[in-house]
Amino acid sequence: MMIALSQLELPHLAMESPEFAADPFPYFEAARAQHPWLASSIYGHVVTEYGAMKDLLAESHLRTANDGVVGIMGAKGTFVGDFFERNIFAVQGDAHRRLREALAPIFTPRHANAARQLIRDEIDRLLDEWLPLGEFEFGEFASYFPISALSRMIGGPVEAIPRLRSSMESASLLFSLDRGKLPEIEAGLRQVAEYS
Repeated sequence: MMIALSQLELPHLAMESPEFAADPFPYFEAARAQHPWLASSIYGHVVTEYGAMKDLLAESHLRTANDGVVGIMGAKGTFVGDFFERNIFAVQGDAHRRLREALAPIFTPRHANAARQLIRDEIDRLLDEWLPLGEFEFGEFASYFPISALSRMIGGPVEAIPRLRSSMESASLLFSLDRGKLPEIEAGLRQVAEYS
């Protein structure tokens, strides 16, 4: 039996609120307690569970709505808006295919095997840096590894990694839907662009 979305009693996420922007995770957990993977918001329906996102985005007619987020944030036509509307995660069709084909060689098993020792060395370097602290938040520690490893693969200097990570964290705030964060987002993106 087919059920229309309008027939579902979905939890509502107040994504426009400062409280949600500050810490969305409790809101997502509460929403998943009511429905395992779907909620409503003033912006439209929200998929709240990673596996469901993966399943849905595998369908060719669905996509990441960077342009919608840019619109909500009032960033259309700005440096921030252009970045988020033109990157590989946002573009569709031939533009996406060309970018994906250009990047595909560095994401092959062969390339990963060639970089295996560099990756291990980078993990060891990070552990040597963090273990003397005695105690640390694992999530924060783990957040350094992807940017650190990728930076090292392209020959980036180790001393630039904390600043680059911080800049990327700032850039990701676009998805907080908090317009007050636009100056911080732009500053982060401009720092990332310096490394490009």
